[in-house]
Amino acid sequence: MVSTPLAKPSTCASALLRVRGLTVNYDARGGQPFPALRHVDLDISPGEILGILGESGCGKSTLALSLLGLLPGNAHVEGSIFFEDEDLSKASESRWSAIRGAKVAGLKGNKIPVGSRIVAVIDSYDAMISNRCYRKGLPHAEAVRRLLADSGAQFDPVVVRAFVEIAEHEVEEVFGATGISSSAVI
Repeated sequence: MVSTPLAKPSTCASALLRVRGLTVNYDARGGQPFPALRHVDLDISPGEILGILGESGCGKSTLALSLLGLLPGNAHVEGSIFFEDEDLSKASESRWSAIRGAKVAGLKGNKIPVGSRIVAVIDSYDAMISNRCYRKGLPHAEAVRRLLADSGAQFDPVVVRAFVEIAEHEVEEVFGATGISSSAVI
């Protein structure tokens, strides 16, 4: 995704979120970096809604993950992300987690709708085990280990326990329905 704003981004201090020159490359197989975002600039003011449109693979998810500090370890980021005038470019995971939970979502614990808590676990698991052009999917056991490690912090522990129990019993059937051999990822 390349940013092509119709108007020059605002430099006013009232922007809740300011992104400047955001560039993301992934380490890909074969050693060549895979460019996902190039020089993205955007401003979002309080109460403003921004829609991101584009075809599959254009970088929408990478942009969203960048803005939430959730990029995978093989991502290389340049540029700056300011939230409430705080530069998050080099923020620690604990700082990102605090911002995501308290400031971005504004919801904590049981105030998050249960459907959203379930989708978060399932979507994360799917993202971890799926092959991408820039990385191989994780084995089932490693994805489950990561879900359990983040249980209580990023994920609802009750939902994680229920998901893991179901996944352990149905992993062969689920992978069979997708046409992927579970032995290829487990």
